[in-house]
Amino acid sequence: MSDRELEELRQRRLQEIQAQTEQQLAQEQERVAIEAQVQGALRQLMSAEAKERLAQVRVARPEMAKTVEQQVMALARDGKLTAPIDDATLQKMLTHLSRRRETTVEIRGYRDG
Repeated sequence: MSDRELEELRQRRLQEIQAQTEQQLAQEQERVAIEAQVQGALRQLMSAEAKERLAQVRVARPEMAKTVEQQVMALARDGKLTAPIDDATLQKMLTHLSRRRETTVEIRGYRDG
């Protein structure tokens, strides 16, 4: 391989890496913009107490907080929210999700005899 061919390969590879980096940056910017829209909508759809509770849940159980956010957005999209979600309603949603995720484990042992 000549120096010229090697340099062309390097240039192509550099261009590929730059294109990948630009694509990743664009995807990250889009994700941040969508998240900002969701958070803005949630500010309108939830009371201050409910938003505070959801922030606390997000620290301990981020997947549950994400699920609640998706449910709230779906309710708003379907026109089923008549008023902002208050803390009591959020607590009910969290309780329902917790119950749904609970599993029971039955341990059976051998009996002597």
